[in-house]
Amino acid sequence: MQRTKERQGVIPPETRGTASAPSRANPWLIGAVVVLAIALIAAVTWAFAERSANDTVAAVPSDAMVVQAVHDSVDAWSNGDADAIHLVYAPDAVYVNMIMGATLQGPDEIAAAATELTGDSPGWLQMTSLVSVHEGTAAYALQYFGAKNQGISLVQVNTQGQIAFEEVRGLVAGPSSTNP
Repeated sequence: MQRTKERQGVIPPETRGTASAPSRANPWLIGAVVVLAIALIAAVTWAFAERSANDTVAAVPSDAMVVQAVHDSVDAWSNGDADAIHLVYAPDAVYVNMIMGATLQGPDEIAAAATELTGDSPGWLQMTSLVSVHEGTAAYALQYFGAKNQGISLVQVNTQGQIAFEEVRGLVAGPSSTNP
């Protein structure tokens, strides 16, 4: 008769062959599983927090700081202002000018080049575009020694608002490309 009830689905399969009710799970076992799950979650959370702390995100200056540094740099170069160059460029700044074929290290070398280029021609360098900024890096168009000589400058600014790296590229067009 029991087999008939099993076939009809009245007696659950897990109680076959036993006269007693199904056994309950051990409360100690459930407690241990819960504690292990909490410990695993805590370990994973700690590991992600530790990883995040070690993955330092480079600090980025504000867009306003970058734009101000670019404008200060153009003004300093255009006027051959050595004091302003020392303020706007970081102590370990690198300035690469593909037009001049020069790489300058630090504000002293950069200021000397700006002073020499300006000579008796203040205003020789002009910004001819808006400054485009993305995460501490800027780009702008420029012209130098007349409208025929145009280029672009790429600038990276540190969190103190000083230029850490600058690269200038351009097209030299004829005899007006040198200091008159």
